[in-house]
Amino acid sequence: MFTTRQAARLVKLSEQRVRTVARVALPSGDQSLSSNPDQPTFAFQDLAVLRTAARLISEGLSASRVERALAALRRQLGAQSLSSLQLRVDAGVLVASDGSHAWEPVSGQACFAFGSPKAAEVTQTRNAAKLVDTLGAIFDGPSDMTAADHWFDMAMTLEESDASGAYDAYLRALTCNPEHVEATINIGRMCSDGGDLKRAAAYFRNAVRIDPTHPVAHFNLAVTLHDLGDWAGAEAAYRASLAHDPGFADAHFNLAALLEQRGQRDEALKHLKAYDDARRDA
Repeated sequence: MFTTRQAARLVKLSEQRVRTVARVALPSGDQSLSSNPDQPTFAFQDLAVLRTAARLISEGLSASRVERALAALRRQLGAQSLSSLQLRVDAGVLVASDGSHAWEPVSGQACFAFGSPKAAEVTQTRNAAKLVDTLGAIFDGPSDMTAADHWFDMAMTLEESDASGAYDAYLRALTCNPEHVEATINIGRMCSDGGDLKRAAAYFRNAVRIDPTHPVAHFNLAVTLHDLGDWAGAEAAYRASLAHDPGFADAHFNLAALLEQRGQRDEALKHLKAYDDARRDA
């Protein structure tokens, strides 16, 4: 367990903000908080929720908006922890996903996930034709490695405004160069964000095959396997990520959480300290 002060330091939020987020987002709510900030109140799972709130605020959402969204999700999930959800900002809109459905928390409005039939239909009928018309003429052909980089750069640009178009462009990059590791990682990430975890894991495994020394490929595979409940596979992938980048803060944090879940608390605390050290040095 961690004190309010320790949690605030680890997730880079003020103690007051930690208490506010805890009240609206954690299952125990007010009952887990104390007027004494040195009293232990937070588990690893709670830190993951607080860290998500800090990330969303850092991505430009106001603290009040994040808290409203978390409060809405708390009402929707009941006793289930918010750490089981994926939360992302998509074109200024906060989207929650449970692996099979995606929705806007406050309104409850459903969103289409990548990999769904509807998303594929939109990609084929709207974005693919647009990309072919505007860019196809400047690319030399499907076997040209330079063409893969062009499609990859276009996909990166499109992610901000046209996620389906970006998805299609990443696929085209892989058509040109099936060994393009960054495109493989990014399309896996988009599958994961859309809730298609099994397909995401397949892309991340392929990225690891292409470049076994790529720490992000191992890390993304670990996160996906963790979400799929494959704790042994996730632990191995987190350790592989850290073997190639010992200062990878997020890998230390997630491995600490996993080890805590598996009852290996002493080693979990070592990785949490390594996470804190890496964040301090960043």
